[in-house]
Amino acid sequence: MLHLLPIFVGSMNKVLTPKQIDLEVGRLMTVGKVPGLAIALLQNGRPVYVKAYGFRSVDDKAPLEIDTVMYGASLTKLAVATW
Repeated sequence: MLHLLPIFVGSMNKVLTPKQIDLEVGRLMTVGKVPGLAIALLQNGRPVYVKAYGFRSVDDKAPLEIDTVMYGASLTKLAVATW
């Protein structure tokens, strides 16, 4: 997730197409060896782009879906810190 932050923060004044987002997410997942990732981009507090990439689990290779329940562990610290 930390790898993705600069592409979106640095692009806040630009309109990224879904294809551009998908390509960059795929590239960063490959570089970071991230098996699965779900993102939601918000504008004025409303989701404008929601997508899941990759797998739910490295073991069974089940696809990650946007409604997959994931264990967040310490990720909430980042969300609270930026809120």
